[in-house]
Amino acid sequence: MERPEADTPVEEQNIEKALKYLPDASPSYPLARLLCNAVCNGKISYEEARRLLGDEADEAVLAANYLRLLIPVRSTNDSMNWSDAVLLLQPGEIYKMPNIVRHLVADASITGIWDPEGAVRTLLQEMGEPDWNLIPALVRKVCAEAIAYKINGFKLDRMCREAGLGSKVGAMILELKGAGIISPKLDDFAEVQNARSPIYEVNRSLFLSRD
Repeated sequence: MERPEADTPVEEQNIEKALKYLPDASPSYPLARLLCNAVCNGKISYEEARRLLGDEADEAVLAANYLRLLIPVRSTNDSMNWSDAVLLLQPGEIYKMPNIVRHLVADASITGIWDPEGAVRTLLQEMGEPDWNLIPALVRKVCAEAIAYKINGFKLDRMCREAGLGSKVGAMILELKGAGIISPKLDDFAEVQNARSPIYEVNRSLFLSRD
């Protein structure tokens, strides 16, 4: 789809510009338009994606899911874990935007900048977390130590304690899950057994390009 420069809303232009900060995403007008239309309600249907993007809808949804910008509502066991989500590209499907992504996209639509730390700070404040000021540094460390976008529970526990959150590690993990920052990864039993610890996937949208 060619981007109609004169008619493209500034919000979509800003989101497209911000996407260059992600290491695994090429700036894409279809993806930017998809996100811009999903952010208000925190979700978008396959039919709406097709109406907006035509034949480019499938590729945009696939890219959004890969980056964990949108997660299919359909699940193998009605759980909210990303690893249980079933991605289908057909009418009737709904794709939800994790809470942290809503903040990232909303901010990017105004500033043209992808700012994970700012989004984390704002979201945790809104969630009523009294130690919200400690969370951006924690998330930055999680991203730095994650391997293939995954972190095990032992490391997460240690990082929470090092961040001064040792008295509420369990509650902190629940908040990070609710924010859409991490999600239990239950589909690789061998990895869980080898780690002897829960494995969490870290949202790819929080990783910035080093270029």
